[in-house]
Amino acid sequence: MSPTPRAAGLLVLVAVAALLVPRWVAALVALAVVGAVLADVRRARAVPRVARLAPRVLARGGRAPLSISVTPPAGVSKVLVRQATPAELLVEPALGDGGLEAVLVGLHRGRHVLPPVSLRCVGAWGLARVDHDVDGALEVRVIPDLPGAYRLRAARRRGGMSDAARVRGPVGLGTEFESLRDWTPDDDAQRINWAATARTGRPMVNQYRVEREQRVLCLVDAGRLMAGPLGRATRLDVALDALAAVGVSADELGDRFGAMVFSDRVVASLEPRRRGALAVVQALAEVEPTPVESAYELVFRRVAAAKRAVVVVLTDFVDEESGAGLSRAAPLLARRHALVVASVRDPELTAPLDHPPSTPLDLYAAAAALDLERSRRRLVGALRSAGTLVVEASPAALPAATAAAYVRLKARAAA
Repeated sequence: MSPTPRAAGLLVLVAVAALLVPRWVAALVALAVVGAVLADVRRARAVPRVARLAPRVLARGGRAPLSISVTPPAGVSKVLVRQATPAELLVEPALGDGGLEAVLVGLHRGRHVLPPVSLRCVGAWGLARVDHDVDGALEVRVIPDLPGAYRLRAARRRGGMSDAARVRGPVGLGTEFESLRDWTPDDDAQRINWAATARTGRPMVNQYRVEREQRVLCLVDAGRLMAGPLGRATRLDVALDALAAVGVSADELGDRFGAMVFSDRVVASLEPRRRGALAVVQALAEVEPTPVESAYELVFRRVAAAKRAVVVVLTDFVDEESGAGLSRAAPLLARRHALVVASVRDPELTAPLDHPPSTPLDLYAAAAALDLERSRRRLVGALRSAGTLVVEASPAALPAATAAAYVRLKARAAA
């Protein structure tokens, strides 16, 4: 509760007038002004009726309408509306006069509290104002960018990529052994079973059962590097957006989709299942990184013995040192599974290379960025030599690039 600038101005005029008129006249005027202010305070204390319409679930990066309507009581001439937000949410605009029509943006995954609506009511004479907090707090849950994943799926449909990738066999040689049979001239030499050939005395080949669906498993790194900021998001935020894109693509192509989150241990594990994208995204929406080193070898050994699958590792590596554990462990998966490693490229790390240096400081920054880039290239080369498909993209492009890599593996198997 406080007087308005208008009330303060009237009291100043009364003080000036006291020098020009009898004191009793000035006192009466001052009492009248104070009485008017108190009357306005009483009117402004009446709490307006407020209706707030806001989404309870929001995709990260998504924009949803936020509407606040206000019905002021009698005696209130003006109501200013403000919607405060935590750092994980954004309201644009946050201020309104008589109501608020805004957009709510989810910046970071998880459950966040939208504070009560703040109102500033001004009395009928404009002499006093009173602040109110109304409508209580509202919980908003921010999940990975599923709408973006569905838009990617729609774009892929328009481009005709779905039919090309809808295969009924394995990725590479990822089929299941069924039986032995005699060799024929049309058989691939790679399928000859030399042990059975020696035992029977005639050429024998492996007969494989064509799988009706593939297993797609996303391994999500939640170690310390994934807490690194990318604008207002984290690396883990972007990785889970990419997981959503892969999951929706797997649903579209008829594959089983699951995920495993790990740091120095397995944090969560969801077995691949049909139409599994939505369940996986919802289950992992609130996962947060932990300040520990990621145990790639521990997790990769666990997955390596499982049934063949397309394994997508969503992680972060900057240079050879940060990716040493990943590089050592990648062959464990690549020997049995079709392996994709996806990592975001931080635009800030390569920015010094985007333009010629103009100062000594720019030169030093460019030299450091070039050294980092060369180290990253050596790491990527080592991963590719181990049979890994490596995906690198900007934060905005990583979901599409990762889903495209998965679809490309499917199309390769269909060829």
